[in-house]
Amino acid sequence: MKKVRSFTRVPVLFILIAAAVFSCKKDSDKDPVPTSKGVEGSWKMTAMNITPAYEGITDMLKFYSEFFGNDCLYRVTIIMKPDGTVGGTVPSDCSDEGTDIFGEPSKWKVVGNKIQLIDGSTVDEYDLEVNGSEMKWSYEEITDGKTYKTTIVLKKV
Repeated sequence: MKKVRSFTRVPVLFILIAAAVFSCKKDSDKDPVPTSKGVEGSWKMTAMNITPAYEGITDMLKFYSEFFGNDCLYRVTIIMKPDGTVGGTVPSDCSDEGTDIFGEPSKWKVVGNKIQLIDGSTVDEYDLEVNGSEMKWSYEEITDGKTYKTTIVLKKV
């Protein structure tokens, strides 16, 4: 069987969204966190690009959607709330347990040209680019001595 991905770090957001397709919990923490850069609003992922291609895969979001056999990951809505908390919904036909994505008090904040996603004591930081109705989060990772750049592309809805 071909190894799908040997990356050691998977974006917290992607893990949360993929898990939400199968089980969901409610977000209950509302502590304020500074916000900026046009990140506030509702977003949907449109791509998770890998450069250079990893084992022939250039879009992990498309790959996972084909692997799961549905388009649920594309239809999840991520809500970056003005108070710095993260919420979102999963379409009802994609989850048996509800429609809220984030179970733990998840937060976000912009620091310079980076966005931080905070889930409990875990903080993941990505390069941030916002251009009108498109937002990109990028990071680089070295796997087997090769540097890969992953860019998560989101569209405002």
